[in-house]
Amino acid sequence: MVVNSFHEWIPPKRDTLVLDYSSTQLPPKGAKIIESSFFEKLLQTMRDDSSESIVKVGVLRSLSHLVYIDSMQMRMLMGYFGKSKDRTEVFVTFFNRLVEVHNSKLYRVQFYSYDQIQAIQKRVGFARSFPYIQPENAKIELDLKYHDQRIVLSVLAFIQARENTGNIRDPEYVRIDGSYFNFEMGIPRSWENLDRVPVGGKFSCVYACSSDYRNLEARKKMCYMYTYVDCNVKEDDIQWCTGLNEAPPVIIEFLLFLISTCNADLDKAFTKIDGGGGSGTDISLTLRELREGLLELGWEEQKGELQQETIETIFRYLDPGGEGSVSVDEWDVLHQLWAEAELSIKEFVQFLVRTFGDNLETAWSELDCYDENEIGPERFEECVLELGYFGPVSVVFDLLDETDDGSISIDEFLKLQKYVVPR
Repeated sequence: MVVNSFHEWIPPKRDTLVLDYSSTQLPPKGAKIIESSFFEKLLQTMRDDSSESIVKVGVLRSLSHLVYIDSMQMRMLMGYFGKSKDRTEVFVTFFNRLVEVHNSKLYRVQFYSYDQIQAIQKRVGFARSFPYIQPENAKIELDLKYHDQRIVLSVLAFIQARENTGNIRDPEYVRIDGSYFNFEMGIPRSWENLDRVPVGGKFSCVYACSSDYRNLEARKKMCYMYTYVDCNVKEDDIQWCTGLNEAPPVIIEFLLFLISTCNADLDKAFTKIDGGGGSGTDISLTLRELREGLLELGWEEQKGELQQETIETIFRYLDPGGEGSVSVDEWDVLHQLWAEAELSIKEFVQFLVRTFGDNLETAWSELDCYDENEIGPERFEECVLELGYFGPVSVVFDLLDETDDGSISIDEFLKLQKYVVPR
């Protein structure tokens, strides 16, 4: 029997009651996060200690009630563990110690599969862990017999109605009887009302939103209603983020191409592709301009029809609103991807420094243990995983391989030295 609250539930005379409880206690107003120098010492200690991961997670749990952290620190803590179950435990341990929610995307991208996302949703609650402020690219799978998960569908309907019809992509609702709901008219507006959301059945979708249509106030309203967090921030206060695993491989290839041909200046790349035309806020790229601009820049990896399909895939990704043009704000998703790529590089360098010290030649000697003066992708991935680095290894390799010859030389590797922060 499905009921909406305990008030409607008539308990049986005998049975076993199992409750899944998630606290809604929030950090006190003005709570200070753990000091950066102490946090760095904590990470270094974890790196130097040879204990098993389960022991390290237990130690973190034992001191979690003493500290508060922000989203970047959550990301760094999770990044120290390779197993998804350990990352989940770290997340659950510190979830109620987070002082802000608007940058939660920073640590959510540390979950590399949807199974890991589902694991945290089940532990702390679907409504509490929903990314209200940055739902872009969120994959959603809901079992509507649970009130907590019906809330998420109601939130999605509310936000979409105030942003752009069609933001809920590939919706599928399978009723209890196995029949499929017809979404020809889109998501019913009535689902904004939680009481009108279907009780039972399975719903799934992906949420996509162009920055041109983003309604931050609607998102903050839902965040406060269901998490009690008064997210009093402006758009400029938010570190808008797109995970490298959220973008199709061709987009990462496209990004690396622009970085190499335009000296990491993505604004310059936009202007070149646009042909230098336009002014003010009305500057935008059409599919034809994107195709001609990329060919002029030397995008020749693929030929003929396949190349055309590839460029169309890129264009559709950059134009999530489907207006037929890519605005400057929509182009910003590439800035977000590049920022995430650079952050991954910096985290990789920080890991090397904690392991080998400030001189990266020592790290190179460990990686190039056969003195071949170059490292291929398979050897690179094998070595860094053995050392205990669990970040996006393939992306790090591709960024280091500036000559695109399938290997990293010592000269390419030592360019990481610029990311070393003296201790």
